[in-house]
Amino acid sequence: MDFKEGFARKYPKGWFLYVDGATQDQYAVDIHASAQASSMVSDTIKSHVEQINGFGTLMQTFYAEKYRNQRLLMSVYIKTENVIERAWAWMKVDGATKHSISFDNMDDRPILGTTDWQRYEIVLDVPEQSSHISFGFALSGTGQIWATDFKFAIVSPEIAITGRDNPAQLISNFSELIESNPQDAVPFAQRAGAYIDAKEYEKALLDCNEALRLDPSSADALGSRGYIYLVQGQYESSIQDLKHSISLDPNNSSTFYDLASAYALQKNVMDTIPNLRRCLEMDRNQLWFKKISEDVSFDLVRDDPRFHAVLIEFSRPR
Repeated sequence: MDFKEGFARKYPKGWFLYVDGATQDQYAVDIHASAQASSMVSDTIKSHVEQINGFGTLMQTFYAEKYRNQRLLMSVYIKTENVIERAWAWMKVDGATKHSISFDNMDDRPILGTTDWQRYEIVLDVPEQSSHISFGFALSGTGQIWATDFKFAIVSPEIAITGRDNPAQLISNFSELIESNPQDAVPFAQRAGAYIDAKEYEKALLDCNEALRLDPSSADALGSRGYIYLVQGQYESSIQDLKHSISLDPNNSSTFYDLASAYALQKNVMDTIPNLRRCLEMDRNQLWFKKISEDVSFDLVRDDPRFHAVLIEFSRPR
């Protein structure tokens, strides 16, 4: 995966800039011809102020379906100039509820200073419950980073993973981010997701509430809190949060799934069906059908012919 498609754009096609602690105007993003290979172009992130207390990353996300139940290697060529804090590539695997399953941001092998083109690798497992894979490259503080030729390959289980794929490590990582910037809602929402994966729902709820205090429009925090309320049997509160999350981010299939579950547990078929349909329209893969077949949330509506009709409709080959 290279940047040829987006050469006429400021950003490569399908990519966007995300900043944490910094502001977007503190980083310049551009596309250059790459000395790494004459047929390629590279993208770059460059600071243009003397001090930045945060980082910027160019990133994108794609569906995990192609790589489920396999070990995935991501490779990329990177060079840097005058990087004072750190630069890195990263990859993250999210579950169906949009919470991290595995993650590697090269925390144990940061790129520093000025370096010529080098190939870097990240290897993560993509389990069956995986929904999306996000990846990118990043610069913390000042300096410049170039990246090109992102590639993905399935590798054998003998190849060691490079990421820390357990919730405890993710919780630790997000806690460090919170300590360095306690006014940022994002790491609170991310740590809430890790607590949910660890089934520590009360801690997750505290983080959701703090994220929403800092940013009332955090769709991720609302979605996570809606899921927690769902697990706790507080269906009306769950529905309220999930609907609010969807109004802010209408492109998250798992939020529609959770909302369908909440309505199903109230034996409300009329509202279960459109939300389940929307989930399957957005992310039509066998993972959802397996999940639906095993999810006791739908037991109260499972015998309804309208429920069966939706499953039959979306189980047909496209």
